[in-house]
Amino acid sequence: MLLALSPLPEEIDRGYLGRVMRMNGYRNLAGLSDAITELYQVEKTAYGRSWNDLLCKVSEMPSEKFTQRHTTLPLRRCITSYFPEVVHGGSARPAITAKNTVQSNYVAAFFCEQCAQEDIAFHGMSYWRRDHQTQGQLWCAKHAVPLSCTTESDAMLCSPAQAASNAKPIPLTIVQEAQENAFVQRYLELVAAMYERVAPLDVCKIAPALRDRAKLRGFQANPGPVRAALISDHIRNAYPFSWLERVFPELTHKSHGVFLPQIDGALYMRKSSSSTVAYLLVLAVLFDTADEAINALQVSHSGALVSTARQRDAQHALPADDELIKRYISARGDISVSVWPTHIDRRRRS
Repeated sequence: MLLALSPLPEEIDRGYLGRVMRMNGYRNLAGLSDAITELYQVEKTAYGRSWNDLLCKVSEMPSEKFTQRHTTLPLRRCITSYFPEVVHGGSARPAITAKNTVQSNYVAAFFCEQCAQEDIAFHGMSYWRRDHQTQGQLWCAKHAVPLSCTTESDAMLCSPAQAASNAKPIPLTIVQEAQENAFVQRYLELVAAMYERVAPLDVCKIAPALRDRAKLRGFQANPGPVRAALISDHIRNAYPFSWLERVFPELTHKSHGVFLPQIDGALYMRKSSSSTVAYLLVLAVLFDTADEAINALQVSHSGALVSTARQRDAQHALPADDELIKRYISARGDISVSVWPTHIDRRRRS
């Protein structure tokens, strides 16, 4: 028999896995995996063992609910070109969930010491929170203190309290600089909004909105030789260097005026998406508020927004054939008048 545990609020999947393993007395994941597979009769799949499937069985939660509440997949997959119609944790493409959840390759694990103390007092144990593992989240949103981090191998299989002896807090000066930066705050607000989405945004649908907004702000929004300001240069100057170095180090190494495809390409790529972090960094400088950016994305994704390029095409379109014949007869063969007077006049003035 296994002790079935409910995930705690905002508990990250890897930390939940470690807690299930410890509370059931297992010393390694292999033994736990075999026990869950046998007890719940979990069938083997073509893509191998899925910890997400196993944890959904233990927690008695549907895959969609568990994935959306306890994994980082809603953030990492928030803007994609790869099956964007599939909800996070959806059964239509189980391999997406199986291969991209319950990560073990965390370079460092982050926690708030004050949260850990409060969790022990309230829950009887400390646990790892999902939001604390987000790139760019250097402090606890609840207590406004620097997060502590440990680089111990697979630290989330233990509790934060157990990892505290080998953990170090993020330097206060770095945290304060980030807290005072409006673009960092906007970026984190966008992160929170992406965690709330049940399905990703289709990069093909939102790319025109990013391109049009970038052009309005004077940034180059097309590939080729650099002929306008690069948004990658603007981002490099807008965010604190020490914060950006932790979030997107490639930006801190680039030279001014040099095209950075991962960032500058986010303004026009439609068939392949850049990383989530790249898009959120871009959105935070393109729009004045997080709400404005979110609304623009939603409108564009729903199809209600028509890009300026399509608007221009519509303005320059010729009338229907029947209308052209009527105008031609009315103008007695004068094409300059009958085709589209305003269109001809506009071209002459230009």
